[in-house]
Amino acid sequence: MVLLHGKNFNGAYWETTVRELTKSGFRVVLPDQIGFGKSTKPQNFQYSFQQLADNTKALLDTLGIAKTAVLEHSMGGMLATRFALMYPQVTEKLILENPISLEDYKRFVPYLPVDWWYKNELDQN
Repeated sequence: MVLLHGKNFNGAYWETTVRELTKSGFRVVLPDQIGFGKSTKPQNFQYSFQQLADNTKALLDTLGIAKTAVLEHSMGGMLATRFALMYPQVTEKLILENPISLEDYKRFVPYLPVDWWYKNELDQN
């Protein structure tokens, strides 16, 4: 099971949940998303739910996890939902705990990398 934290949190606040899940036989993956908790805090990272979902998938691939349940809290709901939309073959279950802002804005505004936005700004006068 992958546990995804909210914006003003890190993985450590899932401690009680992790304890109960592991006692019940679940394997738990508890990443601090980049920029949060004990993760790295790069200067020029594009914080998008698509990128965070890609990072989460890369972590699961590294751990050899092909299918998982995803449990989230708060802003983690946007990340978990994006992850499930991008990787439905990996997401066995999606468990949402107090999610916020679950509109699929990608239907209206396509994802563009930070390099595109940067170049676009440079082209302005």
